Amino acid sequence: MSAPPHGRRPQRRAPRRRSVLGGAARASALLPVAVLAAWIGLPLARLSRGEPAAAPDPDPVPPAVTAPAPAFRDAPSGELRRAVERAAELGTLAPLAPGVFAPGELLSREELALALHRFAGSPGPLPEFPSYTDLPEGEEARAACRWLHAQAADWGDGALRFRGESEATLGDAAGILRGLLDARLERAGFGIPVPADPAPLAWLAAAGLLPAPGLLPAADGAESPVAAGAPLTRGAGAIILLRLEGVVQS
Repeated sequence: MSAPPHGRRPQRRAPRRRSVLGGAARASALLPVAVLAAWIGLPLARLSRGEPAAAPDPDPVPPAVTAPAPAFRDAPSGELRRAVERAAELGTLAPLAPGVFAPGELLSREELALALHRFAGSPGPLPEFPSYTDLPEGEEARAACRWLHAQAADWGDGALRFRGESEATLGDAAGILRGLLDARLERAGFGIPVPADPAPLAWLAAAGLLPAPGLLPAADGAESPVAAGAPLTRGAGAIILLRLEGVVQS
């Protein structure tokens, strides 16, 4: 074998080493990129090509939260709205028309008796005993009036007449509620502080059941609507029932 020219010996290249992992090694090198892409939500192809990442979308504007519309357009807000919606839900005072509660309309004594009877869960028939001499015609109204009489919550007038068609007054509501609740709440440990004024209206105020004067139309000739003779409106009756529910559940 002849010597190479110029006396130089050829250099042998080292054999290329092949990894036993083959393509797996390259895949493992891309794993952190794939994980990162998945974490930040960007396409892997865009990162691999070196393209600039698109700017993230701005935070979406949350939809405006609007309060549900009142069930009755004549009681749009406040305690009156809560009271009339609760009265309609429980059926103690029914609306006069769809979307109309008529909180300024006056309650009759029969309607007041019905509302309180329904609030109490419409107790069943009572044993026959002497009651009012002018009981209403309707079966439910008769049961409500007889229930009030049996609870010693209302005795009617001197002739034992209930006068169901007459307008209910704030004094009527106060006297009936005191007759229904005073002794029962005291036995249950929730006695109402006895006011210095023994009148039922003072008890109603001490119990926290007296509605705001704005819901009580003044009686004829009265300077203040907060008087025993003040007519009881449907709105005021609903508020009394709402507050009464809170007292009973406390």
